[in-house]
Amino acid sequence: MKKYQKSSLFWLLQVIIFIVFIQFTTTAQTIIFTSVIILSAIVYSLSTKRISFIYFVVITLTTIFYFLFLAFIEHWSPAEQGKQILLHFTTMTVLFLLYISSYHLKDIVNENIELTNKMSELEKFIGNTKLLTQSEFENRAQIIKNSMQRRNETGYLISIDLSKVNSNISESILLDISISAIKSVRNQFDLVGQFSSNNIKILIQNTNEEGLNIVKNRFFSNFTEKIDEKIYDQLLIESVKI
Repeated sequence: MKKYQKSSLFWLLQVIIFIVFIQFTTTAQTIIFTSVIILSAIVYSLSTKRISFIYFVVITLTTIFYFLFLAFIEHWSPAEQGKQILLHFTTMTVLFLLYISSYHLKDIVNENIELTNKMSELEKFIGNTKLLTQSEFENRAQIIKNSMQRRNETGYLISIDLSKVNSNISESILLDISISAIKSVRNQFDLVGQFSSNNIKILIQNTNEEGLNIVKNRFFSNFTEKIDEKIYDQLLIESVKI
């Protein structure tokens, strides 16, 4: 049975037990029972699996000794003892089901996060542009670097940082900057990738300083066609020979 099916089954059992429970208890007992369930749900949701399990064990042992103490002090009759044992068993059953369902729910969430990350890594381009994702850029860049070393060639890695640009503006112009960068390099030969929401890298292979300046001038020209030149001055552009 898949995890989400198990989790759904556990939640259903909890609801059924809760409905049955309130039919045979007083209002005060129902309020206490509900409060414990809500508190436990919060603890299970916010804590790790280990802490959740420790919490469940502590609650179980604490309530056992508490009911034993009450039975001894108040001299419960066999019938009353049987009733309280049933109530305690029911409460612990619900708490255990809640713990198990939370356990499976966290596994499901973690698996979804891992799958999302893997999907992001597998994606080669951002949106419908020719802008490479960070992982794809790094993979291709490593292959190009190895090839240039074997052929004793040089290249340049350009970093365009938008951290000094107003965050509201940087988000809106990021695509324009990316397109300007793509238009400035040789298609199917050089690389352009986005490393974060405010950083773009360009890899120019098999070129010298003159070729680097040509790319920079093209980028400036393409950039200023769409965006104010004052914003260009706020960009941090660095070049590293590779």
